Amino acid sequence: MNQKKSRSPQKNKSYNFLAWLKDNSKSFTQLLVLFGSGSLIIGILVYIFFRDIQDAGIIVSGIAIITLLIAAILNRKNVFRSILGRRGKYSANTFFIVFGTILLMISANILFFWLETKNSPPGWIRTDLTATKEYELSEQSGAVLDQLTEDIEIFIFIKNNTQNSNLAIRRTEDLLSEFSKRSTTKNLTYKLIDPDLDPDIAQKLGIDRFLAGRNLPSLAFKGSETQRISYSIGIDPRENPDVFSEQDIITGLLVVSQLKQKIVLFLSGHDERDITDFDQNSNGYGLAVNALVRDNYIVNNATIAELGSILASGDPENFPAAVIIADPKEPITQPQSQLLTEYINYGGNIFILIESDVPEEYLTFLSQWGIMVGDGTLIDTISYVAPNLDFLQVKNTNLQIPDHPITHNFDVMYFPGASYIGMSLSQEEMPITPEGVLYVNSQPLAFTTINSWSETNLEELAFDNKVDTPGPLPIAMASQVISTVISEPLEQIDGGYLYSHLVVIGDSDFASNKYITSSRNQDFFANSVNWLTKDSELISIRVKESVFRELVLTKNERAFIRWSGWLLMPSVIGSLGILAWWRRR
Repeated sequence: MNQKKSRSPQKNKSYNFLAWLKDNSKSFTQLLVLFGSGSLIIGILVYIFFRDIQDAGIIVSGIAIITLLIAAILNRKNVFRSILGRRGKYSANTFFIVFGTILLMISANILFFWLETKNSPPGWIRTDLTATKEYELSEQSGAVLDQLTEDIEIFIFIKNNTQNSNLAIRRTEDLLSEFSKRSTTKNLTYKLIDPDLDPDIAQKLGIDRFLAGRNLPSLAFKGSETQRISYSIGIDPRENPDVFSEQDIITGLLVVSQLKQKIVLFLSGHDERDITDFDQNSNGYGLAVNALVRDNYIVNNATIAELGSILASGDPENFPAAVIIADPKEPITQPQSQLLTEYINYGGNIFILIESDVPEEYLTFLSQWGIMVGDGTLIDTISYVAPNLDFLQVKNTNLQIPDHPITHNFDVMYFPGASYIGMSLSQEEMPITPEGVLYVNSQPLAFTTINSWSETNLEELAFDNKVDTPGPLPIAMASQVISTVISEPLEQIDGGYLYSHLVVIGDSDFASNKYITSSRNQDFFANSVNWLTKDSELISIRVKESVFRELVLTKNERAFIRWSGWLLMPSVIGSLGILAWWRRR
């Protein structure tokens, strides 16, 4: 008698599970598809919108793909039927069209990315669509990059410890990337350095001594062959994320690639400002010297007797490109004045910063070119730093800064206690050559407002039309000269004239350590020397203004844009898909 063999409990259990799985495979597959599709969407959204947890998005997307593959294996018969059937053929045709389109777009993107990232990309591949072309390098920058004589490495020193500094890093790298792409003759590379993590590099490059205790972004430019180093100090990232301008980069490149350094002498021996004093709260000129060193000048101090020895040597390599006289307290002798006059007559350039108590001998010296210094201290009741009416605030918005290469695009400067600088002769009275060249061609660089005057009695700040001179009055003057007003100009061999330059400012405190970092004071000082020494490249590139365009929306308009962006397009595409499916079914 045949008897059915009984199954063991373990086998019955396995058999029951497999049978249940087989009977419910459709529902299980649907669950896997639902889970996999949802996980894939979540993973992609996390990867796109949450940069901090992108790895988690990749993991979730990977699990979703594996889940969908398992669902396809469990339902392989229906999958094959769908692929090989009539609907499958239509679907395959659509799939290959979509896949081919996506593949073509990816290939085009890879090609454009390669063209864009290579040095000197084609002009048509990159277009700046901003109104002021704020992301496009100027023609001067392109000319400087074409003239580089060696590879340049730029070190970026920015502390990456705040959101502002992080944005400043990205903006700086974007700007340097433009320079790197535009450089065709030599390689220009850049590297980010955190000064807290790598203090040795900052010390090795010498960038720490230029910060003078200020925690500001800095750039160090280093030539690969000459090992020459130049520096650029940016602004505080909390003020503006664009901590470096195109001008800053070009200045650094010009300085590091310059073959010959020009000499600037500070005159000493008459109780002038101390150029070895770097205390930020002092009246010294140490920070002013740093500004000139960053522009690749060799800065020394010398007495007038030492200047005479340098000129008498006849070696033009040692001639100073400019001489700076900063707030002299003791008078100069007649022979010393004559020596400075001869220096100017033979093409020298002098920068004089004086106060109201300057010795009379310096006024006599300047009068040879028709330059005069007014009596008293300037008072301005419109533009000043409260509560001091003699602490002048010179603003471009008040039309106090005429356009000049030295002050072009300046917004604000500060002069704590200044005298006015004028001309004893008008342009109509100024001697002129037969060719129409003025002996002295002077241009004011800064003015007081119309509500100002030169006060001779600081105990009573009130305008007295009998003794005080009313404003507006010039505070600084830049002069191009070919002779004194009482002499004849010297003609060169080619028949032309030898041009010299003078800059006279009725204040010396503005360039002291205490005030030089205020607004554009440091630029004013450095640009004056650049203009005197004919280093126009250092002051010719100006910051491009960003145009702010605000889209003002009502509450309903803002809601429409938000919800239409989120729902309208997906709904339209989904509806078209359902319509196409309905017609083909």
